[in-house]
Amino acid sequence: MTTPDSRQSPAQPTRLEVYVILATVATGAVLMYGAMQLPAVSRGNLSTGPGPGLFPIVTASLLVALSIWHVAVVLRRGAWKNREARVAPTVGYIVLIFVVGIVLLEILGFFLDMSLMVAALMLLFGERTRWIVAGGSVIAALVATLVFGEVFSVRLPTIGIPLGPWTL
Repeated sequence: MTTPDSRQSPAQPTRLEVYVILATVATGAVLMYGAMQLPAVSRGNLSTGPGPGLFPIVTASLLVALSIWHVAVVLRRGAWKNREARVAPTVGYIVLIFVVGIVLLEILGFFLDMSLMVAALMLLFGERTRWIVAGGSVIAALVATLVFGEVFSVRLPTIGIPLGPWTL
């Protein structure tokens, strides 16, 4: 015989989970719409390199895939159960860090902006050793700058400080 407490009722998604899924789907859809206006390859040929629409298309596709995965996790109710109170402030801070980073990108340049964003994220996730935060954020920004600037030939915003063959 089962008692009311022993019966398993289907778990309902929390309000935060629904908001995160909707925000991810909406962001992916808006990004995909904007990316479809740009060519994915330059000069109509993939051998000439990626076009201005390639990275937004890839990002939008990853966001949509993340939404689908998140729906599966919510329906399965794995480790997400009862985490709303702890996760909500962290998600808010992450969004705030990225919004501030986007606003300051043209002012600070990519390298400095990326360094500050990574440092803020490292502090948010609990890293307290100063030299690890400073070194890790500079290394992450340097790798991102080299990958996007040199490998993919993406023009990144700079503040005009010459640093050898590059501009900071």
